[in-house]
Amino acid sequence: MRCPPILCTLALVSAGSASGQQWAAVRLHPDGMLFSEAFAVGAGVQGGSFRDVSQLSNPPVLWRGTNTNWSLLSSGIGTIGDVSGIWGAVQVGTVDAHAALWFGTPESRIDLALATSSALAVRGNMQTGWVQVQSTYHAAIWRGNAASFVDLHPLGASSSYTYATDGVLQGGVAWYAIPNGTQSHAAIWNGTAQSYLDLSPGGRDAYIHGMVPGVQVGRVFINAAHADHAALWHGTAASWIDLHPAAAVAGASRFNATTGTIHVGQGRVDGTGGIEGALINFGTPTSWVNLYDYLPPGYNSGSVAHAVYQDGGTIYVAGFAVRDSTGEREAFLWIGHVPCYSNCDQSTASPALNANDFQCFLNKFAAADAVANCDESTAAPVLNVNDFMCFLNKFAAGCT
Repeated sequence: MRCPPILCTLALVSAGSASGQQWAAVRLHPDGMLFSEAFAVGAGVQGGSFRDVSQLSNPPVLWRGTNTNWSLLSSGIGTIGDVSGIWGAVQVGTVDAHAALWFGTPESRIDLALATSSALAVRGNMQTGWVQVQSTYHAAIWRGNAASFVDLHPLGASSSYTYATDGVLQGGVAWYAIPNGTQSHAAIWNGTAQSYLDLSPGGRDAYIHGMVPGVQVGRVFINAAHADHAALWHGTAASWIDLHPAAAVAGASRFNATTGTIHVGQGRVDGTGGIEGALINFGTPTSWVNLYDYLPPGYNSGSVAHAVYQDGGTIYVAGFAVRDSTGEREAFLWIGHVPCYSNCDQSTASPALNANDFQCFLNKFAAADAVANCDESTAAPVLNVNDFMCFLNKFAAGCT
């Protein structure tokens, strides 16, 4: 299905599916730009990049919910960069092939490396990405400045990258040479190269693309016929869970980011091998929503969900969709709601609402996670006693 443009961009529209989801698709692409892409999302802000029509600059940009409310984090003719990760008031990304850290303004930028590099994720005081060492790419972490750089490249790997962090651990991939090629190994680290842990199940090609404490998401290659499957881990190779859409018999799927219970990415879910679309998943192979269904007309050529942020019961997903008439990427923000907010742990066994949901909510509140902002207040302190009352009321109301 496709919704009318006015509903897609200005209002939440009914998903018309068994999930009962409601979504709005907001076009972030500034008029007059050649292309754009949103890679990161946080509280009231989205990060990415766009290319001007002169094709002289491709700067890092922060949006604030519309295609007219944006600001650059670096400027100048020939600037190339992006914003790849957001955590609170902190952003990470790349400017002219150097990993960068910002605090909301161009003047706040900290150059994290003098070599060719990129910062891809941030949480707390940890930034992750990669650095080029001679002709090899090495997984890297920083803690706020270039002097804090730690090389995570594991012994024997041909290249490695860190795409995510939960503030303590780092997640990504290490490549190893094999006869007639290389093989990708999903990996997590704990701050040193020696702490490398291989999460690839059964020796399959795999990647970690996103993580939060206790949960890692990415993809696992199954075989040539079935390609990549969206995958979830809990810290070990044996914990791997295949969340590939049940309908995508011959398609592919992958996760790019997670809140811990909500995962986003891309895939072909109809089994036809058609165009990849932006997807969101709520923890089971059957709990998928096709976000590309809520794009306005003229965006049937592919889409991707790169990042997800939950504030109370509201979900924000950042990514892009390809405009049919130009073949170019345009940044989009999808906005929806958690199917049943009081089912905090997103359990599926009956009863779905139980004491575990109270413990889940308490854990998120203690961790200052925006998920616990039940009343979605904006005045400081955002998390307060009102959120407990809000959660109790929603729990009492049950799931509808």
